[in-house]
Amino acid sequence: MHTDGQHVLPHAAVIWVDTWHALIAHSDHGRPTVTEVDRVAEPQHDYFERVAREAEDCDRLMLLGPATTWQAFELEYESLYGRPDRFVEAETAAPTTPRELVERLRLLEPDLRRG
Repeated sequence: MHTDGQHVLPHAAVIWVDTWHALIAHSDHGRPTVTEVDRVAEPQHDYFERVAREAEDCDRLMLLGPATTWQAFELEYESLYGRPDRFVEAETAAPTTPRELVERLRLLEPDLRRG
């Protein structure tokens, strides 16, 4: 529990998503972590829900990937959590590496800038 005098730093995630694969960079106990989610023979809704669960505790989200996919994911996330305010940036981007996602995460999450 946080009191009014405590400052809670935002927890961020960078999500690169296409129709069959997603990479989610976030911090886990102060250390950057990248999780992979692969789509199996499942509806897009179920796949997007699994991706969203990887970042459900984050209050700042950056979305990357093919525009039509991140836009569809954004709508699915909003319908699941009702929190469109969590999206701070979205960008059409080619496939990326986990290292590049962590570098973007460092821009969003103040605690990781020091490390």
